[in-house]
Order: sequence, then structure tokens, then C-alpha cells
Amino acid sequence: MKVLIISLPRTGSTSLLEKISKDENIKNVISEPFGFYGNPSLIDFSKPMVVKTIINQAEKGIEFYKEWSKKFDKVVLLSRKNLKECAESCSYLMYNLQFGFKHDQEYVYTQPPNYKEIESEIYKSDLDIHTLGNLLNIKVQYYEDLFDVNGPNRQRKENIFKNII
Repeated sequence: MKVLIISLPRTGSTSLLEKISKDENIKNVISEPFGFYGNPSLIDFSKPMVVKTIINQAEKGIEFYKEWSKKFDKVVLLSRKNLKECAESCSYLMYNLQFGFKHDQEYVYTQPPNYKEIESEIYKSDLDIHTLGNLLNIKVQYYEDLFDVNGPNRQRKENIFKNII
């Protein structure tokens, strides 16, 4: 089986990739082949695989994903209902990478200077995910429906001091 996950950033797509790989016993796992460290030309479509990509990483856009998805048996589109929190999480990660912050590290949110730019990208990417879903006749899945957003494994923690000030 070949599974493709196309998502917005910060939607639990890595966790979903790992879960599908484990549940389906698929060893060939490819994360973000169009990302900074990726190389899509190395993908061997003759093997079972789970591939996760962020929708805005392939510069060719929606039409590219429409055609590329035909190489897979199953396509999952993943977004978030709360796009504000998605933009907050993504902007926090992108800004704080320069300070050694890791994508799976706990944090207390403070708005970084790149928020407005990232927020705009998130809303555009969400529109792209839904457009692609319409083109492929696939329902968009949501982070909030797949994961316990109040669970202990959530990286973002509330600022407890904010409630006292």
C-alpha cells in the first residue's frame, strides 16, 4: 500500500505518518520529500510507503499534487479547524528554530515577529487543501478530530502566569 499525507504544518502529520506506518507495518517512511532536506527523486514507487508532505512545499502547487496523488492508493488531506492556533504554532516553531527549538519540544506561546506572515500562509494553505480535496473528491481530515488537543502529549502548554496577571 502507498499512502500520501498532504497537510498544513503543525497538524500532527508526523504523528499520523508514524501511526499509519506502524499500524500497516510499512517500513518505507518518507517525511517532507519537498522540504529542505528532502529529495523526491529518491522515492521508489514500487514499494509500500507512507509519504507526508506539507502542501506549500511543492512549488508546483495544487495541480502537481492532483497528478502526483494518482501514484498512491490512499490520500489523506490534513488541516486544522483552529487555523489561528495552527498559525501560532507554526510561527513559533519557524521563528524559534534559530534558537535551537525543536518541533516536538514543549513551549509557552509568545507571539513571534513572523506571525502575520505565517498566518497568511496558513490561511492560503488551508484554502489549497480544501481546493485539492474538492478536485480529488476527498474529505479533509482535521487535527482536532484525530488527536486529543487537551491531552498530555500536546507540546504547547498554557502560560499559567497569564491567568494571575
